[in-house]
Amino acid sequence: MFDLIVIGDSTMDTILMIDDAQVQCDLKKEHCKICFNYADKIPISQTTQSLGGNAANIAAGCKRLGLKTAIVTELGDDINGALIKQEFDKVGIDTSFVRLNPKNETRYSVVLSYLGERTIFSYHAKRKYSLPILPETKWLYYTSVVDDFRVLQKQILNYFKKHPDCHFACNPGSYHLKKDLTGFKQVLPKIELLFVNKEEAE
Repeated sequence: MFDLIVIGDSTMDTILMIDDAQVQCDLKKEHCKICFNYADKIPISQTTQSLGGNAANIAAGCKRLGLKTAIVTELGDDINGALIKQEFDKVGIDTSFVRLNPKNETRYSVVLSYLGERTIFSYHAKRKYSLPILPETKWLYYTSVVDDFRVLQKQILNYFKKHPDCHFACNPGSYHLKKDLTGFKQVLPKIELLFVNKEEAE
């Protein structure tokens, strides 16, 4: 039995540390924009690549805490997909439920880091999710996916009918809530731990 099975998207993040930019805000300083000179060459002070996405981060963190962890995620059959899977294997996450899709790319993000804040450019590859046959686990953690997630949510609810003792944690993405709030309300009663930020909660 697993301690935790995580369901969600994984990304490869490229983080760019920049110094040459400006932040412009309105009078109340509630709405701010990061500004660059148009068509200019912007210097980068540091760059790094890392595993990203809530599902991958939770799986890696819980595995490092000693939990027997697996992940359900779909990757493209490309360089980024190979790097992510390699990182899963390195950490010791069970990858039996990782699907490589030769028709689509792996999700990736470019993260601009400036004055302690992040601005994220995120590429969402098309996905058609389907839950594989999962073994017993103490916890199921469901987090952000894009596109056609409605079938996946129904399959998750069916999993709990067959495994009523399994606990459920969820960190929905804002896409979940905006695209199909009615469908998410069907999932909500099963959730024991719900993680949302201020905007998602509103």
